[in-house]
Amino acid sequence: MSFMADEEGAVSDEEEIAVGPADIEAAWDVLKEHHRRTPIILSRSLSEMTGSNVYLKFENKQRSGSYKFRGAFVKIASLSDAEREKGVIAASTGNNALAVARAASMLGVKSVVVVPTGMALPRAEVARYYGAEVRYFGGSYGEANLEAERISKDEGYNLIHPYDDEKVIAGQGTIGIELLEDLPEVDTVLVPIGGGALISGIAIAIKAKNPDAHIIGVQASGAAPQEVPSPDGQHVTIRRVTSIADDITIRMPGKITMPIIRKMVDTVVTVDEDEIARAFVFLLERHKTVAEGAGAVPTAAILFDEVNHLGKNVVCLISGGNLDINNIGKIIRQGLTKAGRILQIRVQMEDRPGRLYNLLESISEGGANILEVSHRRDVPDLPYGLVQLNLTFETRDEDHAHQLLSLIVTAPGTDLVEAE
Repeated sequence: MSFMADEEGAVSDEEEIAVGPADIEAAWDVLKEHHRRTPIILSRSLSEMTGSNVYLKFENKQRSGSYKFRGAFVKIASLSDAEREKGVIAASTGNNALAVARAASMLGVKSVVVVPTGMALPRAEVARYYGAEVRYFGGSYGEANLEAERISKDEGYNLIHPYDDEKVIAGQGTIGIELLEDLPEVDTVLVPIGGGALISGIAIAIKAKNPDAHIIGVQASGAAPQEVPSPDGQHVTIRRVTSIADDITIRMPGKITMPIIRKMVDTVVTVDEDEIARAFVFLLERHKTVAEGAGAVPTAAILFDEVNHLGKNVVCLISGGNLDINNIGKIIRQGLTKAGRILQIRVQMEDRPGRLYNLLESISEGGANILEVSHRRDVPDLPYGLVQLNLTFETRDEDHAHQLLSLIVTAPGTDLVEAE
């Protein structure tokens, strides 16, 4: 689904937006001595694939591991001395907790983060390391956020919203200032989109200087709120959100960010879970960097040709790298499997001496590396005289996988039951 901005990103009289270029310039003045200026590097692989100059902007190397540090720092820095004395509170499933904790510690402000009970323990421990008090509540971000709102009201903490706040949007927009300084002739910027603060800020900053630039939002199919408008044109809450890209799995867009997205963002595209996993593997192998799921979605959009007319100079934003380390192996396995580089098969073969040897010899001659073999005779409904084998092996690519399957189906006394 696409949203087309007004000509030159202009805002109509009917719908004004809450943040302007001056707000982002002011945020830059606050932030520029306190953040890390993250690198932007030309990707030869993506450039060769597309015929464009495709650059990667590594916000996974930002303080706290993601772009969210920018908005959190600018927001907390904007508080009065009296407000800072009361401290800040935020609800989060990951990046916002780390960003608020890190920014608050740098500014000498007490912080509390409310997280769902199922949040990855390593993230909670990092938030504590940064100095935050971590409180567990509920089983989802929504429940944790309601608790944070209650605590803010009862105990006086200043609530830091992850995306629907003018100062947060302006802080995230400082990425756009850096992009223009490093790559003034940028034609297209691909940005992960969830609640919308990141893409809103970047769009405002870039279109103020380069109104012809295209800003493209990329969302995950497991949580695509930009695609769920109600009959009256308003966006509704998605009941269930789940994705590898958990930092952009929000149930509905922000009230402040949505008008900006409508007016300033040229297109929103969607990538699926397998594409995100394959982009994760691509970034790990080709660029030696760990991107969280949300950070990999712009690269996925390039790899799987979701965007038309990229232009000459393109930037993919790697928004963060705070991936739950317990899930890395699973994502790599998914990405390799969907790329045809790991093949899992189930076969039934005659239970005779030499049959297993013949099959494994065929696989070996085909140039595959066998990773796992499971040999079973006690499978329900397995015909008498047969044995079932589950095999996993490593292949070069999809063509190689198809070649191996051809060898397997011609092996004596062997029937291929399933391949994945």
